Amino acid sequence: MKDFIQSILDSSHERIKNPFIGSYITAFLIFNWRAFFLLIFSDAKIEDKIVVINHEYCSKGAIFWPLIISIIYILFVPYLNLAFDTLLSYSNTKKAKRKKEGIISKLLLKKEEAKYEREIADERAGAKEVKELQERITALENENQIKTQEITDLITKNNESTSNFKSRIDQLISERDDIQIKQIHTINESSNIKEIYNLLIDPKTTAIRDIKNYLRTNLSNEEFLTLKEIAENKKYMDFTNLPLSMPFNALLLKANVFELRNGKTYRITEDGVKFIQDLD
Repeated sequence: MKDFIQSILDSSHERIKNPFIGSYITAFLIFNWRAFFLLIFSDAKIEDKIVVINHEYCSKGAIFWPLIISIIYILFVPYLNLAFDTLLSYSNTKKAKRKKEGIISKLLLKKEEAKYEREIADERAGAKEVKELQERITALENENQIKTQEITDLITKNNESTSNFKSRIDQLISERDDIQIKQIHTINESSNIKEIYNLLIDPKTTAIRDIKNYLRTNLSNEEFLTLKEIAENKKYMDFTNLPLSMPFNALLLKANVFELRNGKTYRITEDGVKFIQDLD
């Protein structure tokens, strides 16, 4: 049953798709719309509806007029459409041309817009690149300043180190010179002490003469004046300390220039006065 109904529906569908049948059914429904509205929407009994439809709408015109309309539609409507198309071809051409121009104009606008967008993007990219370059330049300048400061600090430190090193060298040289001078003095003193020692232990009668000659050669002017003042002004004065340094004092005692009194004080002797006068 289902297949039977489906076959009927398919057959009906194929018939309705036929241009003549489709146009006839459409014309029939339009021409007899009152009968269909009465049949569907009227509240009267079905018997009354049928009576009214048979009396009012069942006529040859209700069948043939839709047929004539469908034939006219099939035969003349295509020519009518062709005539309309012919009449509208100019306007359609203009419309199509205008539409085409509108599309072209839109495309041109989009092209210009894309061009400007690309230029803006390029400018932004260029500005970004310039900004990055500026930042890089700033970073390099800062790094250069840091390196320059480091170099300056190193130079300053090196100069300070060089100055300190030079000062230390000068100090060492000065200390070396002092040591050399002390060595020379020590050598001289050692030589003098050795000579004085030899004079002190010399048992010969010529020892006093040798002492006198040694003092003439080695006494400073100040030491000589001190002895001369003692010989002239302090003949009878006692003093606890001898006037010269230890080696010279020993020689003066050896030559009997001074004598020790009571084991505490010294006094110049008469021979000592003559000894000092002979030194001049």
